[in-house]
Amino acid sequence: MAKEVLGGLEAINKVKNFIPVANSILTTDYAEAIDFIKNKYPVVLKLISPEIVHKTEIGGILTAHTNEEVRNIFKQFISSKYKLTGVLVQEYVEGREFFLGIKNDNTFSHVLGFGIGGVLVELYKDVNWRVCPINKKDAFELIEELKGKALLAEFRGLKPVNKKILANYLINLSKLPFKYPEVKELDINPFIMSEKKGKAVDVRIVVS
Repeated sequence: MAKEVLGGLEAINKVKNFIPVANSILTTDYAEAIDFIKNKYPVVLKLISPEIVHKTEIGGILTAHTNEEVRNIFKQFISSKYKLTGVLVQEYVEGREFFLGIKNDNTFSHVLGFGIGGVLVELYKDVNWRVCPINKKDAFELIEELKGKALLAEFRGLKPVNKKILANYLINLSKLPFKYPEVKELDINPFIMSEKKGKAVDVRIVVS
């Protein structure tokens, strides 16, 4: 069976009914981007292309603080060697980075994963899994089993991550495969979490 990979705004929109997502638009029009930003800086710009898996490795994620910086980044992305789907213009989200994922396991069907996110996800491989859907007990176990769970604690002036809110996000996301059973893989990396809320900023989905 053929597989299709969804990324960018299309993938973000597929998860937004289950967990909060960063406010974003996909465009190739600089004027449309400026209208969306409404002078609320900083913003993050991402080069969206079916040829790119890891955007950070090719300089495909940049932060802008002015209209002029947005213009320059647009020129850079549009003139790149990659086949361009568009530029994802996204609100800047602060917090600590986690991985949320779903995969269709041959034995257990859909399972939910939670772990350390960002560029360190493949280095530490600190991700735990539970069969979907999960309950509150499962959600807190996923959080507490994290080897790097110190990341959720108070640190250098940062308030601790709200575990109750995070657990609710995990529970909600575990329901997604029952609405979209065609999902083979779902990677949310990073999911950025603060002491009050979290938002998905980068989503990749494989469907069959």
